[in-house]
Amino acid sequence: MKQSRAKQLLGAISLVLCTLTIVGLCTNTLVLPYVNLSGAIANKTQNVVPVLDKSHDNPATPALSFLQMLEHFSVSAGAGKVLSGEEYDRETDLILANVSKDVLPAVGTVDGHAALQARMGFLVRRNADGSRTLMDENGAVLVEKMPDELDLVGQWDSRERAVFTSADGYVYYDRATQTFEKSDYQPRLSAVSGVDLPVYYERPDSRIALSYKDGLYGYFYTDTGEPNYQYAHAGQSYQFREGYGALGTDSGIIIVNYVARRFFTSWGTLVQPEGEGVEKLGYYRMDHGLILLCRKTDAGVEKLVLTEGERVVYLPRDFRMVCYTDGVFLMEKDGRYGYLDYTGRWIASPVYKDATPFKEGLGILTREDGKKGVVDTAGTFVVPCEFDEITFGGGVMTLYSSGRWVVVHKVAPEKVAAPPASQEDK
Repeated sequence: MKQSRAKQLLGAISLVLCTLTIVGLCTNTLVLPYVNLSGAIANKTQNVVPVLDKSHDNPATPALSFLQMLEHFSVSAGAGKVLSGEEYDRETDLILANVSKDVLPAVGTVDGHAALQARMGFLVRRNADGSRTLMDENGAVLVEKMPDELDLVGQWDSRERAVFTSADGYVYYDRATQTFEKSDYQPRLSAVSGVDLPVYYERPDSRIALSYKDGLYGYFYTDTGEPNYQYAHAGQSYQFREGYGALGTDSGIIIVNYVARRFFTSWGTLVQPEGEGVEKLGYYRMDHGLILLCRKTDAGVEKLVLTEGERVVYLPRDFRMVCYTDGVFLMEKDGRYGYLDYTGRWIASPVYKDATPFKEGLGILTREDGKKGVVDTAGTFVVPCEFDEITFGGGVMTLYSSGRWVVVHKVAPEKVAAPPASQEDK
């Protein structure tokens, strides 16, 4: 009898092991228990976390020479392609810009900052005397010594022009007249500050745009200018994205669609995200079918990731979600960073010393030895992880290695879009 029971037990164990092996082979996933977002994950439909793809771990590859690194870039743009601050895709090329060596810094950093920064389609050079020089994407000097009050805000105005602060308020640089002109930028319309945003991040929806008037937020139709949601909300509100908008009210944040129907109402009181800058990226902004929310609980503020169908998306246990942009979560654990995409797939394993939020379809990864590279949303290195300094923004990228700076342009087919809605009072 004892021998029979032992055989039955061994048979049951074998069946379980066989089943787990088959499941593992078929799904290439690890099933995790449900946990809340302070540590969570999973694929938005299966509630599972993918096995780490070891191909993205810091490979021990021979160091490339400077010339070998430059071979990753084209020397000219394809027909019909222009500088682009949109998301990187298969039609995008990275080309070497023809920038005079005379305007490039001789050092990699000044006072702990990259000596040549790409910001919002401009180049900003930090000089040894502490001054800054503003240049266009090709290195033409626009302002030899920028006044202290002149600086890029990190935002775009209604005509998608990079915004500067100045002694005269908010301005943009008019390339035709080579002068700074007054901008219609309204800071109240920007839910995120302290970080350079890609041009599309707070771009108004094709049908409805956010506006601010007399201390209140509302939405209006971009084609007629007529109100969609009346000006009655005083809290920080958010642009429509993928068919959903979010309005700040005295009782919390409400999420609405084009016909003012409310959604995500069963999740309690929704509140503004905590933190500043990068920590606010992705909230109340539908992106690849996922939205980040904050709800008020007895224990404090709980972060949630939900699908459009209001299903909870659980992120990997014991990881901290830094932010979510371009369909990619920037994740951190024990001081190591990686990228997890909206399907639950690691596109860069969490083994890197540092990483930036995705923007323009690209993210910068830093290895343990300090070398940096750039990956796209598929996890492919479009810039090898061999540079000491990398910055990019507005379709312009700066790279430093072996004592030399190079400027790269991100170019794509020119797209003809309807004029954006004005941010002026409606």
